[in-house]
Amino acid sequence: MANFEAIYNTDLIYQSDCWKLCGDAHCCTFGRHKARFKLIGRMSAQELPLLPGEHEFLIESGLIDSFAEHSHRCVEFRFGDHRLMIESLVIKEAICACRHDARTTVCRLYPVLPVFDIGGRMIGIDKLGIYDQLEAMDGAASICQIKSVPLTELPKLLAIGQAIASDPRSLFYVTAYHLAQSHVIRQVEMFLQTVESGGRPDPFRAFETLLLRQKAINTGEFETELINLAERFTARYGDAFRL
Repeated sequence: MANFEAIYNTDLIYQSDCWKLCGDAHCCTFGRHKARFKLIGRMSAQELPLLPGEHEFLIESGLIDSFAEHSHRCVEFRFGDHRLMIESLVIKEAICACRHDARTTVCRLYPVLPVFDIGGRMIGIDKLGIYDQLEAMDGAASICQIKSVPLTELPKLLAIGQAIASDPRSLFYVTAYHLAQSHVIRQVEMFLQTVESGGRPDPFRAFETLLLRQKAINTGEFETELINLAERFTARYGDAFRL
């Protein structure tokens, strides 16, 4: 597993009380992003993605008791001879999910997604959330007001990145997530190019349409990308990498 002790002991804060900058702890609900949708925006529950083994860590450490009413969701995604168990915590109420010290890895990192090379070296950052990517496509002002990583917090971001990369499987999951996000954005861009619109193209509406039609991911194409990624990880880590 990733070094969750190190992750949960690292209090990465891009700016103190940053929830006040957007006015409503936007990253706990994404309410203003969800308002752009017709159907999926009606869902009030939050879903927090977890790294492999993170749920077990939350239970064993007792931090799971810090979360509001929730369920543990597991979705299996098979590709080639491999499978991903995509785990998340589903919070049933549209409120802050937990105490500050119990924040999941994804919550500690938001709005930053570390980008790694195959060896686990952090080589850059990207926007963590798909809604933030859609927002950028739309040319809209960012709701999240964190624009950069302060130099004082950079060592903490690097420490969390190192803790993730300490486990090849967790490193694969983060890399695969970035791959999936980039894939979906390409699907949205292609959809917008083919749709005639009398007004301004709306990436949020396009994403919702693709999602409801189950076309946000081109399954065959994405499976090939994942298989190639898994082969690279197997070549790099051998028996230390198992999905």
